[in-house]
Amino acid sequence: ATQFTQSGSTNTNTFLGPVSVSNTLTVTNKATFTGPVQLGDSTGDSITIKGTAITHTLYPESGAYDVGTSSRPYRAAHMNNLMVTNLNGTNDLPGAPVVGQINMFKGILYYYGASGQWFSFSTGNYQPPAS
Repeated sequence: ATQFTQSGSTNTNTFLGPVSVSNTLTVTNKATFTGPVQLGDSTGDSITIKGTAITHTLYPESGAYDVGTSSRPYRAAHMNNLMVTNLNGTNDLPGAPVVGQINMFKGILYYYGASGQWFSFSTGNYQPPAS
């Protein structure tokens, strides 16, 4: 393996070919990666983001990727606006309902209210208002 030792005071180092780090790589300030970037090489790898994401998450193809799986779902999503193309429901409730929870059972949306009761959303045949 080729060893790299920096001498002098240069701000930029260029590596031609693959670079391998066998322990921890620490980058101070900003790192820019161009081209495809892969983090981890199997589903058993953990990727931890401790900072704040300040960007949109965009995918190269519409409808090609999922967030979570049926066996490894995300616990909660906190959003200001949710736009859904297809909403699939379940016949099972994962634990006791909480106030404000919305679930779909057999194609009907329900809201769990502060009174401890489920309320169904109107299921009539309506057209959304023109935008």
